[in-house]
This record gives sequence, C-alpha cells and structure tokens, in this order.
Amino acid sequence: MPATTANTVDEVLHRKLPGVWELAPELATHAGVTGHDHRLPDPSRRALEERLQYCQGFADELAEAAPQGLRESHDVTAFQARLEAWRYATEDLNAWKRNPDPLSDLGGLLFQVVANPGDDTNAAFVSLAARCRAIPAFLEGYRQRLDKPDRLWVQLAGQVAEAMPALFESLPQAASDAGACGETISSLADAAGQARDASDDHRRWLEALTDAETVEDSWLLSDDQYEGLLARKGLGLNVDEVEAIGWQQLELRSAQRDSHRRPTSTPPADFDEALALVRDIAVRSRAFVVQQAIATLPEREELAVEPTPAFLRPLIPFAALMASGRFAPLQRSVYLVSEPAEGDLSDFRPERITGVAVHEGYPGHHLQLAAAHRLCSPLRSLQLGSMPREGAGALGVDLVEGWAHYCEELMLDHGFGDCDEARWCLRNDQVWRAVRIILDVQLCRGQTSVAAAVEMLVRHTAMAKSAAEAEVNRYTRYPGYQLCYLIGKLKLEQLKADLEQAWQDSWSLQRFHDLVLSAGRVPVEMLRRFEQEQRDLSPQ
Repeated sequence: MPATTANTVDEVLHRKLPGVWELAPELATHAGVTGHDHRLPDPSRRALEERLQYCQGFADELAEAAPQGLRESHDVTAFQARLEAWRYATEDLNAWKRNPDPLSDLGGLLFQVVANPGDDTNAAFVSLAARCRAIPAFLEGYRQRLDKPDRLWVQLAGQVAEAMPALFESLPQAASDAGACGETISSLADAAGQARDASDDHRRWLEALTDAETVEDSWLLSDDQYEGLLARKGLGLNVDEVEAIGWQQLELRSAQRDSHRRPTSTPPADFDEALALVRDIAVRSRAFVVQQAIATLPEREELAVEPTPAFLRPLIPFAALMASGRFAPLQRSVYLVSEPAEGDLSDFRPERITGVAVHEGYPGHHLQLAAAHRLCSPLRSLQLGSMPREGAGALGVDLVEGWAHYCEELMLDHGFGDCDEARWCLRNDQVWRAVRIILDVQLCRGQTSVAAAVEMLVRHTAMAKSAAEAEVNRYTRYPGYQLCYLIGKLKLEQLKADLEQAWQDSWSLQRFHDLVLSAGRVPVEMLRRFEQEQRDLSPQ
C-alpha cells in the first residue's frame, strides 16, 4: 500500500476551526466570524470539558501534521503553548467555578456587534436579537455550574449587573441609528427586554447570596500555583525574580520622575472636549508613525474612539481597546475612554492622555493587533478559553502589553508630544506599572491585602482612590496579567539591543518593530527563540 500523506498544518487548521466555532460561538464573534453571532455557548461544566478535549485533539493533529517551513512549525508551537496556558487556568486554578460575573463578557459580545456591525447591518442586529433571547437560559445554566462564588467577585458582579439595563435599553436605538429595518428594531426591542429581565434576575440572585453561600478570598493562589502560572506565561522568570524587578524598577522610575515637572496645564472643560482631544491624538499619531517610518501599517485598518459603555466602567476605570477579530475584512478597533466617576478630568491633560492614546492606538494595541491579524496564522492569535475569559489563561501578554507600554516612551523619544511634563507622566506611568508587578505577586499570593494594595497605588502614583480600587479589584480576576506591562517592555528593549548587534548592517528600527508586529500573541522569549532559529536557518 502507498504511504499515507500527512495532513498539512493548513489542512488541519481549516478542518478543525469550524468545530471551535460550533463549541465556542463567542470565540467566533471575537475572531470576526459572524456566522455564529446569533448563538451563545453552553455554559455547563460538561461543555467546558468537551471544549478542552476538542482543542487538545486539535493540538494533537497539528503535532502530527507536516509543517511547510519553519514559520508553520513555530505556529504550532505557539498554539500548543496557548492551549497549555488555558488548560492550566481551567483545570488547576479553577477560577471559573467561583466567578459569578458572566455579564461583563455578555455585554462585551453585544457591544462588539454594535460597534462593528459589518456590511450587512440589518443581519447583524437580527443575530443580536437572537443572542439576546438566548441570555435567560445562558444565565440560568451559568449559575448552576458555580461552586460557592467568591465574596469580592459577587460585589463586582453586582456592579456590572446594575449597569446592564442601560446596555439592553440602548440596543433598539443603536439598530435604528445603523439603518436596520423596522421589523428588526421591534424584534430586538422585545429580545433586549427579555435579556434585561434576566439580567435583573441575576442581580437579585447575587444580592440574595448569604455569607454561607459564598467564600472569601478564593482568588488567592498558593506559591506553587503562582509559579506554575508564571511558567506557562513563558516569561523565563520565577516569582522572586519578578518581584525583585518590580522593586528595582519602582526605585529607578520614581527617581526619574522626580527630575521632571508635574503637569499643571488646564484639563478639558468637560468629557466631550476630552473625547475630542483623544480623537485628535489618534489621528495625529497615525500620521506620525507613517512619517517617521516607525512601523508598517497594514491595509484596511481604522480606529474609532468612543465613550466606555456604563456596564463596562466597573472593569475599565480609564481606557481599553476592543479590537476587530482575526477574520474581519476591516480591522476596525474601538478605543473605549471611560468618563471619570468623580468628574475629575485632570488625567485628560494633553501631557498625560497622549501616552494613553499611543498605548491603545498607534503604534500600540490597535496597530499591533491589526498587523498580527493580517500577517499571522490564526494559531498565533486564536483566543482559547470560555466565558468569562480569564487573564490567567492568556498567552503572550508580555508582548502584547509590553509593546503598548514600550510605545509610550518610543513616541516621546521621536518627538511626539514630548515636553518635560509629558516625561513626568511617562515616568509616573512606569512607576504605576512597577507597583503592578509588586502587587500582582503579593496580592495574588495573600502577602498583602486589597486595602493595602489600594493604599500603595495611591501613595506611589497619586491615583484617585476610586480608580485604585477598580484597579485592585481587577488584579484579583487576572493573576499574572498586570506584571506583564513593564516586564514585557524591558524584555522588548533587551531584544532590540541584542538584534541591533546581531543584524548589524541590516538593522533598522522599523524592521525590528515589524518583526514584533508580525509575531502575534506569543511571549517575548518565544519570539526571541523563533527569530534565532530563523536566522540560523537563513543567515542572510
């Protein structure tokens, strides 16, 4: 008999991806695959186990496939590492058993369609109505899979649930504004009402939970669990090394900050003026990246700046980016800007907000994710996991967040918005990221309290107490994530210095940046290894 020809990586990918979308319709939406936008996943434990088993089979088939070149081999390596990070978070850390907040992710799914309805807007809102009708059964099934919920997370989930009616009530108007037909708008109004009622039921369930039905500080990790988490992040550092970097950077960045002047300029008069300022910075920073040859922009990308919806403000105290999916024809990201709860717009002074806008937009997250979606295999960008998504199971956060943090100083060094007050803001943000390293390590292992963590943030960064509380609450949900900003920046700077020596006459800053932008969601150390292996294979 003739020998059997092995499947190629591409053949396995195209055969297995539809099964991922079938089991995980929310991942299809995040990936820009719209054919499942009318569905929600099965929230049961059995379905989660089935999803893990399917993805493990996916990885096993990829391991047996015949890669067409070194890059495809690297794609498979990245996928296997991503699967292991998610498996560890799901089976060993088990936060999903105690997290009573599915509404944040549900709201994000709905808002993603509103923000990017695609070319057929009416069809998008028809799907949105069907997804809203699925919410009552989803929430009921979600509650049944929980063990005792964590007490702090019950409080946070309640804040989200209180804000959700505003989202559901806004959907019919959003459909009308987008040009959906009257029948679709009426259907969506009815479906959104059902979803709103189910959300209210979930809020009342949260409020009725007694101390006996909840557990305190279940988000704490043992030393072994935290070390296991760091190992699967691919940082190449243990917990003691990470914490030492945090303290060293806190001392260094604090001293650097003290050599600059604190901003005293007049902040915007109101939030509308602040939004207009952010939009202007986004336009100018894009042009600057092109003019200065900082990086190559992919085709068909754009960035919209919008206010953060009320239901997301408890989780986004300042800003965040909602990127298009890997398969979206137009890479359109929505940069969400949160209106301060206490009305203080001092963080929107130009010297301060420019760094944030660069971080989220150009050449930060938006450019990075748009480029990765255009240039990388889905194996490097496919988000595995379940609802709610867990930061503990995310791979490549040090590159993703490290790149955006790196860009803040990069743009100042090139002259974009540079002044002494902007340098103070830059160093203060680096102090903030250094404190994040320390608190990530200490808070998640029970070595400091939530109250003490809030106090440390306020003391070192002059952050408002309400913003610091929202920050620390998020840390409990995403262990191992916050430390990646500054750790990732430092790793990218070291990689840049090493490659400038290795590439010699072929070195250019734009070439280095394009390498990072084409890497996808992989750890910096994995990118370093991939680049070395490629150079060993093709020295020229």
